Amino acid sequence: LYRKYPDVLGGNTKGNYSLGARKGYNVNSINYLNAARQITEAMVNHYANNPNIIGWQLDNEPGYPFELFDQVSLESFRQWLKLKYKTIHELNNAWGGTFWNLNYSTWEEIQFPLNPGDGDWNPGQKLDYRRFFSDAFANHLAIESEILRKHIRSAFIFTNWPNMFWSVDPYEAGEKYLDATGWDNYSQVPGITDFRNILAIGLNDDIARCTNKGQRFLIAERQATLAAHAPVEALRTLAFLDLAHGSFGNLYFEWRPPLFGQEQGYESFLRIDGSFGSNKDVFIKMNNEFLQIYPKLREAKTVSDIAIVYSFANEWEQGVWRRNGIAYDDEATRYYIALKSLGRNIDVIPEWASFENYKIIAAPNLKMASEQTCKKN
Repeated sequence: LYRKYPDVLGGNTKGNYSLGARKGYNVNSINYLNAARQITEAMVNHYANNPNIIGWQLDNEPGYPFELFDQVSLESFRQWLKLKYKTIHELNNAWGGTFWNLNYSTWEEIQFPLNPGDGDWNPGQKLDYRRFFSDAFANHLAIESEILRKHIRSAFIFTNWPNMFWSVDPYEAGEKYLDATGWDNYSQVPGITDFRNILAIGLNDDIARCTNKGQRFLIAERQATLAAHAPVEALRTLAFLDLAHGSFGNLYFEWRPPLFGQEQGYESFLRIDGSFGSNKDVFIKMNNEFLQIYPKLREAKTVSDIAIVYSFANEWEQGVWRRNGIAYDDEATRYYIALKSLGRNIDVIPEWASFENYKIIAAPNLKMASEQTCKKN
């Protein structure tokens, strides 16, 4: 596919991605989208009626790497801007282009400023790029979801975000094309870290739970064996922590360590010789417990009287994953830990969600807000 259509791989600040590793696919490439569509159709035609399939996962950790700076993506970005602003005059006003003399005369003048002479991107352009990037991946996932829905009956559709502080808006995903949300919980481990860091896991859980009306979320990946100095019972503690926040399942990575490839030596269910390690008894215990607990919680819903507003536009504008000092997710985590000390459920909602039925609403670092949000009371 790459030989025939090189644009199926995107690029970053160093240039176009090359073959030899994973990821880097270009969701702005028509050739890539057509190939993904054909693969999805072939898989669902083959497996649609298989009674053993309870869910369909779209992609794997979509939205990473965080950049698509190739020529195809640049042209797609310009088209996205045309649809949003209609005229170059409106774009200049929105981006405040008069500062630093960054007004544009034509759409074709707009570039990715990957090697600026001084300073960084215009912040308006940078934020719109992040919105565009999120929309591009959302379009890719929505296409696959639409294909699946034509064939499957009761199986749910989800994807696995690496965490919930991400480059693709999971609230939009849950609203438009996912039945459930998954996230990969490779979090810090009880017994070898500060307990407040463990509380912070709940922030990811509660964002995931609030991405869809059915409150359906699961842990799509989790390590099956902990570090040697960690208590093995922490595996159970982590699973019950997610269950307490509403998770309906845990998927562990992986069954057995591979003998080749990039992830050799990863701690798995089994050791490399096929034997169980110290985790065996804990998993047997959890299995027996969950067989009794999950049927009783099947229709359960979490009711909260506290909410935190989490805005992905503000996250993308202010920084995430500890970049440039205190990032947006760090500040939201501090608020979450403080409110969680009250011992109450917390909904973590987008700014366009209803504010009714909450006694406390926290909106950390909400520097940007829509007019509709400002009018809420």
